[in-house]
Amino acid sequence: MAEYNGNFQEALEQLELAKKSMLDAQGYNDPQHFQRADQQIKYAQQLMNTTRPVTEDEKKLLIRSQDMLRQLEEIDQSIQ
Repeated sequence: MAEYNGNFQEALEQLELAKKSMLDAQGYNDPQHFQRADQQIKYAQQLMNTTRPVTEDEKKLLIRSQDMLRQLEEIDQSIQ
C-alpha cells in the first residue's frame, strides 16, 4: 500500500478493519461480531469525515473508500 498522510492512512486502515469485521460478523452470525462491526464502521466513518486528502491519488482513493463505507453501512443497517 502506498504511503499517505497520517490521518488519511489511519482512515484507510480503519476502513479495512471495518470490512474485515463485517465479513467476520456475517460468517459467525452472532450479535457480538455484528456489534463490533458496527463500531468499526462508525469509527471509519468518523475518520473519513475528518480526513483531508492532499494529493490527487488520495482524493480518488477517498471517493472509492467512501463508496465502500456506504456499502458496509447498508449491509450493517440491513442486518439490524
